[in-house]
Amino acid sequence: MEEETTVKDLLKQLVEQNNKLIDTKEAKPWKMPWKAKVNKARVRQGYVTVQIIKNNNSMDIIKAPIQDGTILIDGIPRISTAEYMLNYKNKGWIILPEWSLKPFSSVDNYDKTEQDRMNVSGRRVVLAKLEKEAIKKTKGRFSMIGWIILGAVVLGVGYYLMKGGKIF
Repeated sequence: MEEETTVKDLLKQLVEQNNKLIDTKEAKPWKMPWKAKVNKARVRQGYVTVQIIKNNNSMDIIKAPIQDGTILIDGIPRISTAEYMLNYKNKGWIILPEWSLKPFSSVDNYDKTEQDRMNVSGRRVVLAKLEKEAIKKTKGRFSMIGWIILGAVVLGVGYYLMKGGKIF
């Protein structure tokens, strides 16, 4: 009977495979496009990286300045407050669906997963507690192999003494 693999296990396998490909030079690590890179000077001026998800499920990554809590994308002002800000290498990152004025919010998504009872944070705590308190089988002084070797030594010494061998 096959065990069901979890999404976490699948992600670990994918990351390991990707790292192997990068190590063997078969694949290159992902680099941010030049037009989307935000340096320290631009960060001080209020620029962030914006990942735009298009209607045809493609995406584009650009940099844009935040002015008065909004970002101007394609001539349309979009909301860009701290609630919608993510971090990538300690620089601002916003995920923005093209069809929405409101970007992706990790706070809203977290609340929605709690309402749908799909949140994993509570499960991690419970699983960690169960693993910690699990009854673990402890081995005695000798394992089975140890007892077999001890028995063989005792039988060998007994046989040697019965044949009249001298110890000293």
